[in-house]
Amino acid sequence: MKTSRAILLIAIALAGANGQLTPANSAPNSKIEPSPDSLNKNLTKQIEILTDTMGVNFSPYLKDSILPKIRSSWIGLVPDEARAPIMKPGRVVIEFFIYQDGSVRDMKLVSSSADVALDRAAWAAIVAFSPLEPLPLKFTGPKLGLRINFYYNADPDSDSRDRNGAVHAGEQVIAPILIHTKTANYPKSARKLGHQGTVVLSLIVGTDGKPRSVVATKGVEPDLDEQAVKAVQKWRFRPGTLGGKPVAVVVSEEVTFKLN
Repeated sequence: MKTSRAILLIAIALAGANGQLTPANSAPNSKIEPSPDSLNKNLTKQIEILTDTMGVNFSPYLKDSILPKIRSSWIGLVPDEARAPIMKPGRVVIEFFIYQDGSVRDMKLVSSSADVALDRAAWAAIVAFSPLEPLPLKFTGPKLGLRINFYYNADPDSDSRDRNGAVHAGEQVIAPILIHTKTANYPKSARKLGHQGTVVLSLIVGTDGKPRSVVATKGVEPDLDEQAVKAVQKWRFRPGTLGGKPVAVVVSEEVTFKLN
């Protein structure tokens, strides 16, 4: 088996020598008890909490119960192109909710690596252990929203551009705005067989507003996936910007096929 150098940097970079999360601006042996908010903020490089924590420190729950399972599953799913000797870099961002019973719902691919295999490995790593551990008893909210960054052979502190020169929306990058769509053709064969559903696509919107590298990251069936790709290739956007200047941006779009 090939040794993988692909890395999932979830909280690892923030761990101290003893494997515990070290609060920012505090000495390792400090007796000062950090607040739940400061501990939760320490996770934001690789995982972000999207919902109100209601004063609960989720660091132990995420570090001890959730992240090890996702990490171990993901390592086994890393595709060959992200392993030696190719070592393809990439970043995948996925959002989802964990409910009180540990069930995972409403997963969404927020930012694609522009490689279907890399995206699917990250997605499957989360699905593999659903349901996860129930939420901490102290937390009285209905659900916890999370955003996880999967880094393949990439440093989260380095430039966010991928090998195609595109950046991911967020932080200082303003996402492209869709200004023209093209309705996807609904093949008669797919209608006859009752095929319907939503195709999730990853694409790069260039500085000219035109899509490129359009791929279906979550398909329905081959014919519908193909038609969704063809339709999105004809869409047009107002380009994304960084510092007020147009840049190529990786985005995710959806095309829905629904029988009448």
